[in-house]
Amino acid sequence: MALVAEAMQPFQAAHPEVQLHLIVSNAMADMARHDADVAIRPTATPPEALIGRRVAPVQFAIYAATAKTPERWIALDESMSDARSRHWLARHVDAPALRVNSMWAAAEACAAGLGWALLPDYLARRFPLVPIKPPVAELESAIWMLFHPDHRATPRVRYFVREVGQALQRAL
Repeated sequence: MALVAEAMQPFQAAHPEVQLHLIVSNAMADMARHDADVAIRPTATPPEALIGRRVAPVQFAIYAATAKTPERWIALDESMSDARSRHWLARHVDAPALRVNSMWAAAEACAAGLGWALLPDYLARRFPLVPIKPPVAELESAIWMLFHPDHRATPRVRYFVREVGQALQRAL
């Protein structure tokens, strides 16, 4: 959330007439129903019904607060059922010590020394974490800025995707 808010700040300063509404949720906005003008999503395969911009690649690796943190796992709970990393952990970890409902919560718990977490690199860099294992190749994905084709000619959407996308690209 902080990463997106920081990327939005220059856009908001340059375009004060545009009202922004930032929704942070594990649920996917229904872009066909126009629940949002733009969605910023980590995904390996964006929905074919949407158009947008690939902002940056994302790698997932196993992190801990220190190299000596015991192997206790922090996993995503059922509210994150669509997360590929959750499924990977379910296949590789028998009994997590802690379940959380967001990647941010997993990173915070990991930084507090509560265990190991499978995290995206852009999030892990925001905390004092060390990689325990190399990136998991099968979880490679990207951050995408997506919008409904109906918004292709909408100036505020075009400017937002271009300007915030560039800021996110620099930050990631």
